[in-house]
Amino acid sequence: MTGRRGTIIRRTYPSRMESVDDFCAEITQVMREHGLTDDIFAIELLAREAMTNAILHGNDCQEDKRVCLMFRIIKDMVVIRITDEGKGFTWLSMPCCAPDSAKASGRGLKIYSMYASRIAFSRRGNSVILTRRISGRKTDG
Repeated sequence: MTGRRGTIIRRTYPSRMESVDDFCAEITQVMREHGLTDDIFAIELLAREAMTNAILHGNDCQEDKRVCLMFRIIKDMVVIRITDEGKGFTWLSMPCCAPDSAKASGRGLKIYSMYASRIAFSRRGNSVILTRRISGRKTDG
């Protein structure tokens, strides 16, 4: 939807990994339509990481639990909010340091800090809002 407040997409998906690809394909298409090709990699990486965390860690891959998503383009920013139905986590005590390269997980907070301009978690820790300033719109041709 596009209006006075910019472009906004709201979706709710079951906790299945296929949902990550569906959401990322949709936001990539919207970004292309808005000429935001320079930021597609960073935005998709943020969305993919946050949604994967919500499904795997928040909802424990329980397909009866949902992941709620909001993607918004406002002027010179993209905002992504992802909320799961899990118990949350104590994000204040999580270090934002280099992940252990020997582990298969634990890179989310580092990815957020590298690619988001602003990171905010709900008090409970089951929702993240990632904001990224966008570099500018380009037209094809």
